[in-house]
Amino acid sequence: MTTPKRAPGKPWPKGTSGNPRGKLPGTKSRQTLIAQYLLDVDAASVVQVIVAAAKSGDLGACRALLGHILTPVRERALPAIYLPAADDAQGVQQALGALIAAVAEGRLLPGEAQAVAGLLTAKLKIIEAVEIESRLTALEKKA
Repeated sequence: MTTPKRAPGKPWPKGTSGNPRGKLPGTKSRQTLIAQYLLDVDAASVVQVIVAAAKSGDLGACRALLGHILTPVRERALPAIYLPAADDAQGVQQALGALIAAVAEGRLLPGEAQAVAGLLTAKLKIIEAVEIESRLTALEKKA
């Protein structure tokens, strides 16, 4: 695709761009790069000032501290929990029981347990499909 040429000193023709491909994915703006540099240089002292202001009762500093500095954790590595081998339906059932116990004891968050339970459910479906296939093969050999 070719872009129309423009006359020197004149704007691009309507509907065309001087950069038709746009920015590359992940490209940061100049403001973001400058802010990142300033934080890299003085991050420790800036955080200390914000923490001191929050401790003295400045609600704006509290919001900055909780909202921007301490960003919410979206995912984390799960702590080591023991799950029985889930090689058959009974094993999956036991693993789900251990998962529920880990949530009840506070070792796992409910959302984390739900993600692992989804994996166990997918494994159970595969186990069932393999079992049905083997039974079907056995019936076909008899017939």
